[in-house]
Amino acid sequence: MRRLTLLLTIVFAFLFVFTTDAFAYKGFAKTDYSSAWTKAKGSRKPVVLYFYTQNCGGCKKFKPTYRKLKREYGNKFEFIKVDGNLYKNRQLLKDFNVRYYPNLLVVNPKTMNYERLSTQNYDNIKVKLEEYMVSNR
Repeated sequence: MRRLTLLLTIVFAFLFVFTTDAFAYKGFAKTDYSSAWTKAKGSRKPVVLYFYTQNCGGCKKFKPTYRKLKREYGNKFEFIKVDGNLYKNRQLLKDFNVRYYPNLLVVNPKTMNYERLSTQNYDNIKVKLEEYMVSNR
């Protein structure tokens, strides 16, 4: 009986771990970020990459700020959310050296140069985005 219980526990744990990517998380739409990133690289607009995880307290606090930025600058920048817990995003996390969350980057898709922005203050982010638009014309 113990072996059966242990076996069932292992099977359910395995299923839980490998199927969590298949469901949309509350508050965020499920997106294929690799194709979104590929599309954004072909764009003429600079890209704002927002790296987050579902269980990150700072990410939950930053969510309204991100939405506000996207509404205000959506016509000047491509905005992409990247869930750091999804396996398919591991290479993107590695390429941009993401070690903490939330993490906000503005990327020039032509040169692949990027600048890491602080997520602490909405006004500071706005200033940086405005500076980026002026300096990368």
